[in-house]
Amino acid sequence: MSSYPRATTAPYLRLGAEAGWEPRLGSERLVSDGGTVRLGHPGIRPIADGEPFGSLGGRTLVRGLAIGPDGELLLADPDARVIRIARQPVPGIPADPADPLPALWPVRPAADAPHDPYALLRPVDLAFTPHGDLVIADAAARRLLVLAYPHGALRAVISLPGWEPGAVAVDAAGRCYVADRAGLHGSGATVHRFDAHWRRSAHYPHPGTVLAAPWQLAVAAGGCGCAGGCAGGCNGGCNGGCAGGCNSTPGCTGDSGCTTTSGRTPVLVVADGSGLLVLDDRGRVLPAGTPIPELAEPALLADPDGTLSWEDPGRPHHDPLRFPGLRIDRTGREPDTGLPVVALPARLRLPQAGVLRLGPLVGDGPGFAWDRLVLDAQIPPGTAVLVRVLASDAPAEPGLADGSAASWSRAVKLEAQTPTELLVPGPAGQHLWIELELRGTGYATPQLRRLDVHAPRRSSLRRLPPGYRQDPVSADFLDRFLSYFDTVFAEVQAEHRDAALLLDERTAPAGAALDWLGSWFGLDFHPSWPVSTRRRAISEAMAYSMERGSIPGLKRLLGWHTGLPAPWPAVIEHFRLTDQAPPVGRAPLPAPGAAHRCTVVLPESAAPDAAQRQELSRLLDAHLPAHVRAEVRYIRPGIVIGAQSSIAVDTLLGGAPHGALGTAQLGIDTHLCTEPHPTPSLRSNTPC
Repeated sequence: MSSYPRATTAPYLRLGAEAGWEPRLGSERLVSDGGTVRLGHPGIRPIADGEPFGSLGGRTLVRGLAIGPDGELLLADPDARVIRIARQPVPGIPADPADPLPALWPVRPAADAPHDPYALLRPVDLAFTPHGDLVIADAAARRLLVLAYPHGALRAVISLPGWEPGAVAVDAAGRCYVADRAGLHGSGATVHRFDAHWRRSAHYPHPGTVLAAPWQLAVAAGGCGCAGGCAGGCNGGCNGGCAGGCNSTPGCTGDSGCTTTSGRTPVLVVADGSGLLVLDDRGRVLPAGTPIPELAEPALLADPDGTLSWEDPGRPHHDPLRFPGLRIDRTGREPDTGLPVVALPARLRLPQAGVLRLGPLVGDGPGFAWDRLVLDAQIPPGTAVLVRVLASDAPAEPGLADGSAASWSRAVKLEAQTPTELLVPGPAGQHLWIELELRGTGYATPQLRRLDVHAPRRSSLRRLPPGYRQDPVSADFLDRFLSYFDTVFAEVQAEHRDAALLLDERTAPAGAALDWLGSWFGLDFHPSWPVSTRRRAISEAMAYSMERGSIPGLKRLLGWHTGLPAPWPAVIEHFRLTDQAPPVGRAPLPAPGAAHRCTVVLPESAAPDAAQRQELSRLLDAHLPAHVRAEVRYIRPGIVIGAQSSIAVDTLLGGAPHGALGTAQLGIDTHLCTEPHPTPSLRSNTPC
């Protein structure tokens, strides 16, 4: 798939980055850093993973909540011993203000609990199976109820000796996980797993998994979901092929039925004490620091007007569910019952929604045909950007003034894996308004770097016979249909137009393209060479080709490899030596007169270890003429009289400090005289 934004034609307007986000109508809960727009404000604390509502740090629904198959919200009320329900509003039927959260069924006498499954003692958590059954964890009655929803027929009653079910979670394969704070016969805290037929797995969790006090569970999509199972994890390879990729630890065995409908093995997130643990499909704790994946049930969102909404992960392209009759107080609880609904600590790290409104953008004239919007955006998993537009020939659209959304287009949702390019929907118009809604997770936020507005639309429809444009509705559809192919053709043309950039070392993209350009000149770049050095080598390739095998060519090559500035490295040709040649690097040079021999002098910092020195030796062997032998000597800074005293050959001198007169020390701060002086001052730190 092509990367976005793609290179096509030049945009009609560019917003963001260096150009700025003007004209801007306004923004809510957004900040801009260097032209990049994102959610949040610096320094705001995140929701704690162990916050008391059990939302796992705001990542999922709080404990005791579940979303029904018809979009209703069920709440477990342990004190009232009932299950409450908040339904979606029905058009034309007003909600009962006296009982906004009615019970799913009336409370029954507690004394009937041993033989009446509908007599709840302390319901603490709820979950729905993929088949629509309701699972209720009744902690005080020490049982798990499975009811057919919504008529309430009893499916199963699960009661294990000595256990205390406290939290439930169900994965996409219908397997149910139950947090047990007591364990069978008081054996200790654990997590039980039941299959879709409510048979308990005796091998879950792994015997090496030790839990302290699990009190909240959530299911997330993990790694490999192959039908053949993952034998040995990623390091050992996946048998049968993995459509979803592997976890970093061993995955499913294939006989436990762990493959979910999404093709990825689920993992279990456990709130245990004060921290979060991630368990793989065999019930083993993943290493500390494993990132918490995206959970199956996202949290409720509190809209600016106070309405609660929920994004259904099973219907990603639909509007979120809204609960206008359900209100929360400043602590995130339902005021009448005191039930926790949304995790709202003192301050969130990031707001979960924000809006950027731009406009009006002005076209060339009435009926201007806006074409495409291309976003240069980073959208992490779990976040989204919703785009709405409005085009009109009127300079002031009434829908903007009175807050009405009737004239705005339907929102287009851009997520982590969707292209960030869309056609401008709706009718043509000289003025264009754009609304960008950023949705985050409380921990991650989309980031908008740039918005390119392409216009006017010049589709291939104008090249077809007039008959294709007679019916306005058909012409509009065909125009938008052909715009896809027009964009592809424009992308191909842009690739040909920009082909010359690949042949210039200053503009060729770093990586394979730059290495390919260097291969034209026979340059095989060392992996350690930075991009700047590679560009420099290509620009000097013609000069090096004429110097190859000579002293200047050897210096140029070593300069590229070591990054040393001129005059390094120093190259001493032995045939130029005399009998009075001083030692270099505390060792004498070879006997004078030897032909085709040389010594390369480098500071130790150019190759501090043996491996780098071997690389230099191989480099010299590859680029020197076959009859030339070279020796490399590495020197250290300083002067040792009688052992290393060849100034400007094997001596490294630093700059002298400019101190007060009379404070210099002999041999450390003094300058050598550049001209004869009758009475040189050895204590002066100024030139003679």
